[in-house]
Amino acid sequence: MSTPPVVLTIAGSDPIGGAGLQADLRTFAALGVHGASALTAVTAQTTEAVRAFWPVEPGQLRAQLDGILEDLPVAAVKTGLLPAAELVEVVAEYAAAGRLPNLVVDPVLVNRTGQPFVQNSTIEAYRRLLPHAVVATPNHFEAPLLPPGAEPLVVVTNHGTDTVSNGRVLEADRIDTLNTRGTGDTFSAAITARLAHGDSLDEALTAAKVWVTASIAGAVNWQIGAGPGPIDQMHWSLAE
Repeated sequence: MSTPPVVLTIAGSDPIGGAGLQADLRTFAALGVHGASALTAVTAQTTEAVRAFWPVEPGQLRAQLDGILEDLPVAAVKTGLLPAAELVEVVAEYAAAGRLPNLVVDPVLVNRTGQPFVQNSTIEAYRRLLPHAVVATPNHFEAPLLPPGAEPLVVVTNHGTDTVSNGRVLEADRIDTLNTRGTGDTFSAAITARLAHGDSLDEALTAAKVWVTASIAGAVNWQIGAGPGPIDQMHWSLAE
Protein backbone atom coordinates (compact mmCIF):
# COMPACT_ATOMS: atom_id res chain seq x y z
CA MET A 1 0.00 0.00 0.00
CA SER A 2 1.26 3.46 -0.83
CA THR A 3 1.73 6.03 1.93
CA PRO A 4 -1.64 7.58 2.80
CA PRO A 5 -2.16 11.35 2.80
CA VAL A 6 -1.91 13.01 6.20
CA VAL A 7 -4.76 15.16 7.50
CA LEU A 8 -5.05 17.16 10.71
CA THR A 9 -8.05 17.89 12.89
CA ILE A 10 -7.91 20.75 15.38
CA ALA A 11 -10.84 19.98 17.64
CA GLY A 12 -12.25 19.17 21.04
CA SER A 13 -12.55 15.70 22.52
CA ASP A 14 -15.92 13.94 22.86
CA PRO A 15 -15.71 11.33 25.64
CA ILE A 16 -18.91 9.72 24.28
CA GLY A 17 -17.01 8.98 21.06
CA GLY A 18 -19.66 10.18 18.64
CA ALA A 19 -18.54 13.68 17.70
CA GLY A 20 -15.54 15.99 17.82
CA LEU A 21 -12.03 14.73 17.43
CA GLN A 22 -13.10 11.10 17.75
CA ALA A 23 -15.60 11.34 14.88
CA ASP A 24 -13.00 13.09 12.75
CA LEU A 25 -10.39 10.38 13.27
CA ARG A 26 -12.85 7.59 12.49
CA THR A 27 -13.91 9.33 9.31
CA PHE A 28 -10.29 9.89 8.29
CA ALA A 29 -9.46 6.22 8.86
CA ALA A 30 -12.50 5.05 6.91
CA LEU A 31 -11.59 7.28 3.97
CA GLY A 32 -8.00 6.13 3.74
CA VAL A 33 -6.06 9.05 5.21
CA HIS A 34 -3.78 9.20 8.24
CA GLY A 35 -5.30 11.41 10.93
CA ALA A 36 -3.27 13.65 13.23
CA SER A 37 -5.01 15.66 15.95
CA ALA A 38 -4.46 18.79 18.00
CA LEU A 39 -6.70 18.96 21.07
CA THR A 40 -8.51 22.24 21.80
CA ALA A 41 -10.71 21.24 24.72
CA VAL A 42 -11.40 18.49 27.20
CA THR A 43 -15.16 18.05 27.64
CA ALA A 44 -17.61 16.30 29.93
CA GLN A 45 -20.62 15.08 27.97
CA THR A 46 -23.43 12.59 27.74
CA THR A 47 -25.41 11.83 24.61
CA GLU A 48 -27.96 14.31 25.95
CA ALA A 49 -25.86 17.32 26.92
CA VAL A 50 -22.46 18.99 27.14
CA ARG A 51 -21.92 19.31 30.87
CA ALA A 52 -18.64 21.22 30.87
CA PHE A 53 -15.58 21.96 28.81
CA TRP A 54 -12.08 23.11 29.58
CA PRO A 55 -10.14 24.84 26.78
CA VAL A 56 -6.44 24.18 26.40
CA GLU A 57 -4.09 27.12 26.75
CA PRO A 58 -2.95 28.88 23.55
CA GLY A 59 0.62 27.77 24.24
CA GLN A 60 -0.51 24.17 24.51
CA LEU A 61 -2.24 24.38 21.13
CA ARG A 62 0.83 25.99 19.57
CA ALA A 63 3.08 23.24 20.90
CA GLN A 64 0.81 20.57 19.43
CA LEU A 65 0.62 22.28 16.05
CA ASP A 66 4.36 22.89 15.88
CA GLY A 67 5.17 19.25 16.57
CA ILE A 68 2.68 17.96 14.00
CA LEU A 69 3.51 20.44 11.25
CA GLU A 70 7.27 20.13 11.66
CA ASP A 71 7.17 16.35 11.40
CA LEU A 72 4.27 15.35 9.16
CA PRO A 73 3.45 16.24 5.52
CA VAL A 74 -0.06 17.53 6.28
CA ALA A 75 -2.15 17.73 3.09
CA ALA A 76 -5.40 19.08 4.53
CA VAL A 77 -6.69 20.46 7.82
CA LYS A 78 -10.06 20.88 9.50
CA THR A 79 -11.12 22.76 12.59
CA GLY A 80 -13.85 21.79 15.00
CA LEU A 81 -14.50 23.22 18.45
CA LEU A 82 -12.37 26.31 19.11
CA PRO A 83 -13.86 27.34 22.45
CA ALA A 84 -11.98 30.60 23.05
CA ALA A 85 -11.10 33.62 20.92
CA GLU A 86 -7.41 33.11 21.69
CA LEU A 87 -7.53 29.62 20.18
CA VAL A 88 -9.28 30.84 17.02
CA GLU A 89 -6.55 33.47 16.71
CA VAL A 90 -3.80 30.87 17.06
CA VAL A 91 -5.27 28.82 14.23
CA ALA A 92 -5.74 31.97 12.13
CA GLU A 93 -2.06 32.83 12.64
CA TYR A 94 -0.90 29.43 11.40
CA ALA A 95 -3.32 29.59 8.47
CA ALA A 96 -2.14 33.09 7.50
CA ALA A 97 1.42 31.77 7.47
CA GLY A 98 0.39 29.14 4.92
CA ARG A 99 0.89 26.23 7.31
CA LEU A 100 -2.67 24.83 7.16
CA PRO A 101 -3.30 23.68 3.57
CA ASN A 102 -6.80 22.90 2.27
CA LEU A 103 -8.35 24.33 5.42
CA VAL A 104 -11.94 23.32 6.19
CA VAL A 105 -13.54 25.35 8.97
CA ASP A 106 -16.42 23.71 10.84
CA PRO A 107 -17.46 26.49 13.25
CA VAL A 108 -18.82 24.76 16.35
CA LEU A 109 -20.70 27.66 17.91
CA VAL A 110 -24.09 26.51 19.20
CA ASN A 111 -25.74 23.60 20.95
CA ARG A 112 -28.46 21.38 19.53
CA THR A 113 -31.20 23.88 20.40
CA GLY A 114 -29.50 26.77 18.63
CA GLN A 115 -28.12 28.49 21.73
CA PRO A 116 -24.54 29.79 21.49
CA PHE A 117 -22.12 28.14 23.90
CA VAL A 118 -19.09 30.29 23.06
CA GLN A 119 -18.64 33.98 23.78
CA ASN A 120 -19.22 36.71 21.20
CA SER A 121 -15.49 37.44 21.17
CA THR A 122 -14.87 33.87 19.99
CA ILE A 123 -17.42 34.22 17.19
CA GLU A 124 -15.90 37.56 16.17
CA ALA A 125 -12.42 36.00 16.04
CA TYR A 126 -13.58 33.88 13.10
CA ARG A 127 -13.31 37.06 11.02
CA ARG A 128 -9.54 36.46 11.04
CA LEU A 129 -9.75 32.72 10.34
CA LEU A 130 -12.41 32.39 7.64
CA PRO A 131 -10.51 34.15 4.83
CA HIS A 132 -7.88 31.42 4.97
CA ALA A 133 -10.33 28.52 4.54
CA VAL A 134 -11.31 26.87 1.28
CA VAL A 135 -14.74 26.07 2.71
CA ALA A 136 -16.72 26.59 5.91
CA THR A 137 -19.50 24.25 7.03
CA PRO A 138 -21.77 25.96 9.59
CA ASN A 139 -25.17 24.51 10.35
CA HIS A 140 -28.29 26.61 9.89
CA PHE A 141 -28.02 27.93 13.46
CA GLU A 142 -24.36 28.91 13.11
CA ALA A 143 -24.38 30.51 9.66
CA PRO A 144 -26.13 33.75 10.78
CA LEU A 145 -23.57 34.15 13.60
CA LEU A 146 -20.51 34.13 11.37
CA PRO A 147 -18.96 37.59 11.00
CA PRO A 148 -19.38 39.16 7.54
CA GLY A 149 -16.44 39.99 5.36
CA ALA A 150 -14.08 37.97 3.20
CA GLU A 151 -15.36 34.42 3.37
CA PRO A 152 -14.65 31.08 1.72
CA LEU A 153 -17.29 29.01 0.04
CA VAL A 154 -19.88 28.29 2.73
CA VAL A 155 -22.03 25.17 3.01
CA VAL A 156 -25.00 25.63 5.35
CA THR A 157 -26.13 22.22 6.57
CA ASN A 158 -29.74 21.60 7.49
CA HIS A 159 -30.87 17.97 7.75
CA GLY A 160 -31.11 16.43 4.27
CA THR A 161 -30.30 19.57 2.29
CA ASP A 162 -27.05 21.54 2.26
CA THR A 163 -26.98 24.92 0.54
CA VAL A 164 -23.70 26.14 -0.92
CA SER A 165 -22.99 29.86 -1.17
CA ASN A 166 -22.25 29.55 -4.90
CA GLY A 167 -25.86 28.49 -5.47
CA ARG A 168 -25.30 24.76 -5.55
CA VAL A 169 -27.55 22.52 -3.46
CA LEU A 170 -26.50 19.13 -2.07
CA GLU A 171 -29.57 17.01 -1.49
CA ALA A 172 -30.28 13.60 -0.01
CA ASP A 173 -33.37 11.93 1.36
CA ARG A 174 -33.93 12.88 4.98
CA ILE A 175 -33.50 9.87 7.25
CA ASP A 176 -35.87 9.51 10.19
CA THR A 177 -33.57 8.79 13.13
CA LEU A 178 -32.43 10.34 16.40
CA ASN A 179 -28.91 9.04 15.81
CA THR A 180 -27.29 12.12 14.34
CA ARG A 181 -24.45 12.80 16.79
CA GLY A 182 -21.35 13.87 14.91
CA THR A 183 -23.07 14.43 11.57
CA GLY A 184 -21.52 17.86 11.02
CA ASP A 185 -18.10 16.69 12.15
CA THR A 186 -18.28 13.72 9.80
CA PHE A 187 -19.32 15.88 6.84
CA SER A 188 -16.46 18.35 7.30
CA ALA A 189 -13.96 15.57 8.03
CA ALA A 190 -14.99 13.74 4.86
CA ILE A 191 -14.50 16.93 2.82
CA THR A 192 -11.03 17.29 4.33
CA ALA A 193 -10.11 13.68 3.57
CA ARG A 194 -11.23 13.95 -0.04
CA LEU A 195 -9.27 17.19 -0.52
CA ALA A 196 -6.19 15.40 0.80
CA HIS A 197 -6.74 12.71 -1.84
CA GLY A 198 -6.66 15.40 -4.53
CA ASP A 199 -10.36 15.95 -5.20
CA SER A 200 -11.54 19.33 -6.37
CA LEU A 201 -13.74 21.14 -3.86
CA ASP A 202 -16.89 20.28 -5.83
CA GLU A 203 -15.87 16.62 -5.95
CA ALA A 204 -15.07 16.64 -2.24
CA LEU A 205 -18.45 18.14 -1.36
CA THR A 206 -20.30 15.55 -3.42
CA ALA A 207 -18.35 12.63 -1.97
CA ALA A 208 -18.74 13.92 1.59
CA LYS A 209 -22.49 14.29 1.19
CA VAL A 210 -22.81 10.70 -0.03
CA TRP A 211 -20.56 9.48 2.78
CA VAL A 212 -22.37 11.21 5.63
CA THR A 213 -25.79 10.16 4.31
CA ALA A 214 -24.69 6.51 4.27
CA SER A 215 -23.22 6.95 7.75
CA ILE A 216 -26.57 8.19 9.09
CA ALA A 217 -28.47 5.40 7.35
CA GLY A 218 -26.16 2.78 8.79
CA ALA A 219 -26.90 3.74 12.40
CA VAL A 220 -30.68 4.12 12.18
CA ASN A 221 -31.34 1.21 14.54
CA TRP A 222 -28.39 1.68 16.88
CA GLN A 223 -29.12 2.14 20.59
CA ILE A 224 -26.12 3.82 22.20
CA GLY A 225 -26.89 6.19 25.07
CA ALA A 226 -30.07 7.88 26.27
CA GLY A 227 -29.88 10.76 23.79
CA PRO A 228 -29.02 11.10 20.10
CA GLY A 229 -26.54 8.37 19.30
CA PRO A 230 -23.53 8.31 16.97
CA ILE A 231 -23.58 7.58 13.27
CA ASP A 232 -21.80 4.81 11.39
CA GLN A 233 -18.67 6.54 10.10
CA MET A 234 -16.95 3.19 9.54
CA HIS A 235 -19.87 1.94 7.40
CA TRP A 236 -20.04 -1.31 9.34
CA SER A 237 -23.64 -1.71 8.19
CA LEU A 238 -22.46 -2.11 4.60
CA ALA A 239 -20.37 -5.12 5.59
CA GLU A 240 -23.29 -6.98 7.21
